[in-house]
Amino acid sequence: MHRSNASLTFAVIAALSLALSGCGKGDHDHKDHDYKDHGHKDDDAHSHPPPRGGIMIELGDHEYQVEFKIQKDLDVFTMWIMDGHAEDPVRIAAPKVEMVVSQPDAVSRKFSAESAFGGPPGSDPIIEEPFTITFSPIANENTGEKVGDTSQFDAPLAELKDLTKFNGTIATLTIRGKTFKDVKLAYDHAKVKQ
Repeated sequence: MHRSNASLTFAVIAALSLALSGCGKGDHDHKDHDYKDHGHKDDDAHSHPPPRGGIMIELGDHEYQVEFKIQKDLDVFTMWIMDGHAEDPVRIAAPKVEMVVSQPDAVSRKFSAESAFGGPPGSDPIIEEPFTITFSPIANENTGEKVGDTSQFDAPLAELKDLTKFNGTIATLTIRGKTFKDVKLAYDHAKVKQ
């Protein structure tokens, strides 16, 4: 009798552990159910931390993640494409990726003589007109990735004109045959982990 109580307790603990566990990789892809069905309350509750500490956006219904990070030490603005759990790189064949950069929606500054940038000292330049930056595919000997088959794309940091907070829009991004349109990024370098 004592043995069956222990078995029952173990079974209950195991069942609860499975039911309460977070989003794991494996067969947990949300294709057969809504992620909210097992405890996720909203999109923010079901997020994955960016592996490199950048700003991450989700594409599709938990299909892919794209991480962006200004890497001042390398003088580049980098974009990495990953699976829906931000664990594995996802290679694409794009010869380039273009992003239109514009002023953050929340920023509305009048021109000020206090700074050459048009805002308070230490602020970002004001973006008078949206402009386009170009991410180029990056080869990586360690992973076997090459131009035309890579998950990493870099844009020269100089193209951002010293901006650390901006909006970006990629008109189209095709990953494994699926095209995502108007991919939006709200970048704030203050939220990036170094």
